[in-house]
Amino acid sequence: MSDASDGLVQWLERIYQRLTEYRVDAYLVPSSDAHLNEYVPTYQCRRAAISGFAGSAGDVLLSPHGNHLFVDSRYHLQAEQEVDTDQFRVHKVGLADAYTLKGWLTEMEKQRGTLRVGFDPFLHPMASHVSYAAALSASGSALVPINVNLIDEVWEDRPPAPAQPIYALPDEVTGRPVGDKLAAIRQRMTEAGAAALIVTKLDEIAWITNLRGSDIAYNPVFESYLIVESERATCFTRATPSAALRQELAGHIDFQAYEAYPQAVRQLEIPAGQAVWLDPTVRRWARACCCRRRCAFMNAATPWWR
Repeated sequence: MSDASDGLVQWLERIYQRLTEYRVDAYLVPSSDAHLNEYVPTYQCRRAAISGFAGSAGDVLLSPHGNHLFVDSRYHLQAEQEVDTDQFRVHKVGLADAYTLKGWLTEMEKQRGTLRVGFDPFLHPMASHVSYAAALSASGSALVPINVNLIDEVWEDRPPAPAQPIYALPDEVTGRPVGDKLAAIRQRMTEAGAAALIVTKLDEIAWITNLRGSDIAYNPVFESYLIVESERATCFTRATPSAALRQELAGHIDFQAYEAYPQAVRQLEIPAGQAVWLDPTVRRWARACCCRRRCAFMNAATPWWR
């Protein structure tokens, strides 16, 4: 066994130990990050780190009973070349005899009975959660949210998170001042009965704020979240904005640390009769942690382009 293969086996064994600790039979590792980016910062490349497959799309299912990589036709050849097939079964989705991830969950349940599948709720959109949950029908089978990422827990040489400088584009380039954009968004929120809008997609945040960055190669975006309320908008960023940038956006956007976002969501005060506006692709976790009391949600595309 090569040093690389030996290291992979040890890494997988540590993950299997975590599965036992969290009482799950398998663990989902998607290619996307918490912002549903197809191209992600290196420190978010969990699927590539554990499987060796570097393509931009593909999902992994880890289990002591077998590890699986699911790729579409763009990556059938690449996956075979990059993955240790002694440790991973490559499913070439689209071929007649290939399983999809959803199909394999159903098959795995047939083979093993009750199946508990762990997942990081920050990384999976609502549509994926609904699809995978529908694949499990046995009594006791379930998707199990785990609020710590199991790959991160055993990734010893994980790269640091990026925090590249954030800069503002002038109005003559963007075509519309940030204040005008926020006013239009708040008008839509009022019409829809939404007291808060949660934005997680980086391109949408860049457009709304007229800000740009370079946290992801070849993409002029910065890792962030945005919450728009009737009287304020708060952007949660990894990079600390310069004093000049804060001054330029004073009265329009407040800045907080990226890590403060989950707690800020939990502390949202939503008046009775109003709702939290979420894009339908937003991760399932937002429903669970949003607000200190039960509140209504409306699922509609973010009104950022209006």
